[in-house]
Amino acid sequence: MKKLIILFTITLFAVGCSSVEDESTSNEKTQTDKQITFTTTELSEYDGKSGNDCYVAVSGRVHEIRESDKWVDGIHTESEGQASCGRDLTQAMDESPHGISILTTSPKVKMIGTIE
Repeated sequence: MKKLIILFTITLFAVGCSSVEDESTSNEKTQTDKQITFTTTELSEYDGKSGNDCYVAVSGRVHEIRESDKWVDGIHTESEGQASCGRDLTQAMDESPHGISILTTSPKVKMIGTIE
């Protein structure tokens, strides 16, 4: 019985130690998960052209679009010019065939902040 109690104690200690997170890792996560507030002028700088990142606003939230073959030089190729980077696309998304669900289901889209 003593051996069983000792084994149980060692196991609990090992599990407890393995779940302790390194403080530098914790700080990194906090920094990368911070939400940024953009003005419309700031958002317009992320137009997806000339190497700029592509950010769009939808319903008050700003999303980063990464490495999508459906976005070329800041324009959504399937939107017939209705959707482009650096703008508020709330109305365009409401009218799009996929709707806003694409923002939460696509691995190429990440919510990064809000718009003023």
